[in-house]
Amino acid sequence: FLDTRGIINEKSGAYSILFLFSMGITKGKWGTLITELFEFKRLYDENAPLGEVFPDLTDKWPDRYGSMKLQALVAEMHAFKKDRRMCGLLQEAFSLLPEPAVTYAEAFRQLVRDEVEQVPVAKAANRIVATGIVPYPPGIPLMAPGERTGQKSGPVLQYLLTLQEFDRRCPGFEHDTHGIENIKGEYMMICLKEKKKEKKR
Repeated sequence: FLDTRGIINEKSGAYSILFLFSMGITKGKWGTLITELFEFKRLYDENAPLGEVFPDLTDKWPDRYGSMKLQALVAEMHAFKKDRRMCGLLQEAFSLLPEPAVTYAEAFRQLVRDEVEQVPVAKAANRIVATGIVPYPPGIPLMAPGERTGQKSGPVLQYLLTLQEFDRRCPGFEHDTHGIENIKGEYMMICLKEKKKEKKR
């Protein structure tokens, strides 16, 4: 995304962030960025209340963040990602070659004919996705249209379910995953409708 200072921030990860500077970025703008990073470090070292660091968060979710301090939030997020193996699941998911079930063209044909349905990620085992699934970060397609999701215990769905749980626990820090719609805290994906098996007479 392009922030208010005109500096491009992309390729963010769970523990990394990259800022790209173009030739048009002035010393004043990148100087402001450096200043803000040092300011955040100061607030962290002083364990500032979240209301001082993220007032929008505490205003919108006072019960969740109202009495919290910055170090506690950071520690909670880190513990969650470590306990749920979020980074490991992401690596495993991208190391796995998905099973192609139908062609891109066929998946698109069924999509435009509305032969698709929204399915909760928790119930999407072995379903065929109608649209690509692209988690941000890292902004690389995890699944392409026409591919199967795999087992519920597999890394792809487990990673998406971990993101869903994180988003529920930390409102305001939700992930942006193309192909996934977050409906009241539940991740939904668009899958091809399953053909009903004819009963044998």
